[in-house]
Amino acid sequence: MASFPFAPKSYFTQETIHLLLHPARGRRINARQSDANHLDKLCGKCLQWQPLDYEHFARDDWQSSGFHANCRECDRKRAANWKKKNRKKLTAQITRRLERIRAIPGSLSDSGKALLMKEAGHACSCCSAPDSYGRRLGFDHILPTTHPDCSNAIWNRQVLCNVCNARKALRTIDYRKIKHYQIRVAPAQQVAA
Repeated sequence: MASFPFAPKSYFTQETIHLLLHPARGRRINARQSDANHLDKLCGKCLQWQPLDYEHFARDDWQSSGFHANCRECDRKRAANWKKKNRKKLTAQITRRLERIRAIPGSLSDSGKALLMKEAGHACSCCSAPDSYGRRLGFDHILPTTHPDCSNAIWNRQVLCNVCNARKALRTIDYRKIKHYQIRVAPAQQVAA
């Protein structure tokens, strides 16, 4: 399992542990206190007690604990099984996405990719996780590929890790620290303005 040195050593203070485990809170979570500042959580799938942190459980704001009900290992197995059972669906999804991306005008050259990487400091523009922490860095579209003004040009790209890119989804968020590339307005909109 990859460790995340940029994350805090302890996710919980004594006060938050008390609030999470207090019966008057009205919610029951499958957690127990392992020592002064750490909690363990019971995985809903494999029924194993594991440390309650982002290394073992994914974040989920809908859960009362703030973490996903199943551990990351069980989630990986579930995703792998779904991919095996639904190979045709997965292939169709990938084909549709690639066709949509190939139809987008513009291109990002190798020198453009190197420039974006250098400006981002060879790390994710959102969470600052470097490439060496097990998160793959990629070039995300600021305007999503479903947007009619989307382009593959450098002004519409940013460096994000796979986790932040998935979290961003189809929203238009510019995480770049150096914003000298402006998101351009389409020529038809410039004339109307």
